[in-house]
Amino acid sequence: MTDTNPKENRTRRIQVRLTEAEYKTADGIAEKCGLTMSRYVRKVITGHHPKARMTQREADAIAALNDARGELVHVKNALKTRNQEERRRLFRSDDFMRYWLQKVDTLMERWNNIIESLSR
Repeated sequence: MTDTNPKENRTRRIQVRLTEAEYKTADGIAEKCGLTMSRYVRKVITGHHPKARMTQREADAIAALNDARGELVHVKNALKTRNQEERRRLFRSDDFMRYWLQKVDTLMERWNNIIESLSR
């Protein structure tokens, strides 16, 4: 189901009786999603599940994680340009180097999954 065409005139109304608690809940959710009550209700009845907007703190945390991810990418790419002997000298252990590179790959994959889930 999709949201109705925004250019189409909305001429139909519905009336719903709610308790004070129900109204406050719906109004609070709509506000957290950055929607008017009408828009929130239209989305819900057309099968959408509006998400709460990200707080500034959450946005800052994601930006910091993204910066850290970028630094790991730079380090990993810099390691790729080094020959095997230079890598051994930097890590002092082949096992640790493989372990570190594997964990960086796992971290990148998890970060990509987080970004993908946030964009839905």
